[in-house]
Order: sequence, then structure tokens, then C-alpha cells
Amino acid sequence: MNKQNVLEDTLLIEWYEVNKTLFNRKTVGGTPVTVRRDVGQSIKNEELISTVDGMVVRIRIKPCTCMILTTENMATLGSFCFDVGNRHLPVFLIGKSVAVAYDARLYQALKGKYGEEVSLCLETLDPVFVLKAFGNFL
Repeated sequence: MNKQNVLEDTLLIEWYEVNKTLFNRKTVGGTPVTVRRDVGQSIKNEELISTVDGMVVRIRIKPCTCMILTTENMATLGSFCFDVGNRHLPVFLIGKSVAVAYDARLYQALKGKYGEEVSLCLETLDPVFVLKAFGNFL
């Protein structure tokens, strides 16, 4: 296939949909697309998911409002991850900071505890950058 003749369309999803095993959507250009995944197989941002009739369909995760912690202090980072982890929210690396999807109540609590180290920002939460706990060691 000649790269110059390839049309590209975009399928937009929310950050929390990356682990869905099946969904039907229309691309930005209106093309119907069905996505099927095995359990445990996350969709990555900018991932090529389909080539149909010379069209390349690429997934883009929509940016969302995030709570960002920016600190050089490892104790603060650990405390923040513990506070967020108790709410079972995934924590993402964004550059040298960590991010969590916005939650109004949690933001007020985090802002009260960490002050200016916590801010709001529009970011793309890509599962490639999610922090994961270690499994069983025994």
C-alpha cells in the first residue's frame, strides 16, 4: 500500500476506557469501528487499531482534568500515592510529576494536605505511564 494514499481517521476514547474488551464507536470522520480486546490488554494512546479499505484508524485518549503532584520529596510522593491508592485510583507518571484524574472531594483534601505542590492540569492519561504495585513476593 502506498503511504501517500492512506487516509487516517481518529477514534477518541476516555482514559478509563482503555481496558474495555468490546465497544462500538464512530471515528471522528464518522466511520463505524468495533474494538475487541483480550482481558488485560490495554489500549495505548496513538495506537493503530485497524486498517480498513485503505484507512488507518488510530486511537487517541482524550485529555482530562488531572490533579498533579509536583515534588522532589520522596516522602511526600509516597504519602500522596498512599492517599490516592486508598481510593483505588490509578496514578500516572507525567514527566517528573504524578497525576490522578480529577475528583472534586479528593482535590480539596489533597490541596489541603499538600498545598501548592498539587495543581490542576489538562493531561492525557496513557496506560503506558500508570504506576503499578508489585505482585506477591512469596
